[in-house]
Amino acid sequence: MIVVGVTVFFMVTMGRLASGLDLPEELRSKVEEQTRQGRWALYIVTPLFSAVVLLVNLLRPQPTPEILFLYSVVFAALPFALYPVRGRIVRHYVAQQQNPDAEIRPDRLTMVWIGGFLSTVLLVAVIASMAATYRPSQHPPPHRSRQDSKKVHIPHSSAETGRPGSMSAMAREIEAPRNARSRRSRAALLRAARELIEDQGVEAVTMAAVAERAGVTRRAVYLHFRSRGELITELFGHINETEDLTGRFAAIGDAPDAVTALDRFARAHAEFMARVLPVSRAVERVAHTDPDAARHWETTLLWRYEINKALMRRLYDEGVLAPGWTVDTATDMLLALISNGVTHTLLDERGWSTEQVGEHMSRVLRSTFVAR
Repeated sequence: MIVVGVTVFFMVTMGRLASGLDLPEELRSKVEEQTRQGRWALYIVTPLFSAVVLLVNLLRPQPTPEILFLYSVVFAALPFALYPVRGRIVRHYVAQQQNPDAEIRPDRLTMVWIGGFLSTVLLVAVIASMAATYRPSQHPPPHRSRQDSKKVHIPHSSAETGRPGSMSAMAREIEAPRNARSRRSRAALLRAARELIEDQGVEAVTMAAVAERAGVTRRAVYLHFRSRGELITELFGHINETEDLTGRFAAIGDAPDAVTALDRFARAHAEFMARVLPVSRAVERVAHTDPDAARHWETTLLWRYEINKALMRRLYDEGVLAPGWTVDTATDMLLALISNGVTHTLLDERGWSTEQVGEHMSRVLRSTFVAR
């Protein structure tokens, strides 16, 4: 609707651009005729161009609001750029008509004003668009007491399915819709997106595909999610909530000692990965080509690294880290041991149960990293 309103505003203001100007009598009829012809062209070409922009944007796999935003800014700014200098433009035109043999030179002041005004407006619009898209989190780190520092600090993260830090810091929280029907619709769309990732991979997740899987129109998807990136980000939060990420890993931070924390981590990781491994592997597979997947995978690895380092740091602080290891080398090795490939081999290819993976991974971690 904003695009339509801006287009109408542009046609009305541009159609009246020459109104009220003082013209020589001998040129008045010629200018009025040219103005009428220009208005017809304006009223035909402008709506067609607007329709093409809207159609192209809607036919994209993921419509881009930034395109419509910049279109609206340019079409709204053009009349404001031309109106202050319309008198100079007309005087320059009249001078050329009265002296047809004279060399045609552009009015430099007019060109500088129009170019400078539009450039400034576009620059501000681009900066505003980038600021809205990439607004950083401003949450300060939580305060930890001396007693808490002895425990393993588990970041409240989406781990396999989101960004590090608290849920609100790693992604925009899923806003609670005002009624139950809207909540059910949103959950159905997120379930459809998860099924697509598990069945066909991240690359199959488009707004149209999610709409088809959920049995709704694409417009219904956009009522809940502004873009594919937002849909995927909120999907990770939805999976975390569904799979109780916080509850599964809470016991690690409350463990009485480092060895117990390591054991609880092995079992919690096995349980959680058994639930989200298809999604995690799908994201890892396309992280180098899909920007949305890349953002998630980067933060997934960061979360794994942070929790691994916290575990190794606690082993070291309690004096039970095995000889030959440093906190950093032990962290890197643990990162490799809990990789998707290892989990996939045991669960999917070798047919181990979740309990077997957790129990034997716990043995491996204790024998590898705990001093005897």
